[in-house]
Amino acid sequence: MAAGVEDQAPLLLGVVISTLAVGGIFVFARTITRSFIRPQFGWDDALIIVTWVSRLIAHSQKLMSANFGPFTVPNLGLQYSRVRLD
Repeated sequence: MAAGVEDQAPLLLGVVISTLAVGGIFVFARTITRSFIRPQFGWDDALIIVTWVSRLIAHSQKLMSANFGPFTVPNLGLQYSRVRLD
């Protein structure tokens, strides 16, 4: 890592996990609420769930790139001008 530059991976993890959790809560609450109001499962409900699952996949890829598993990126969150290319 570049000298004197803080790694932003923990901040990225916090933002990714919290936005995914909040989104999941809202999708779950909407699905439950819609099942009581109108017991039919519509195309809009399916589209919202598909969109949330796609965000889950995209966020999991970000989490894997933040020092997890074989996809380790040691300079995650640094500006491009400060990333060393070894």
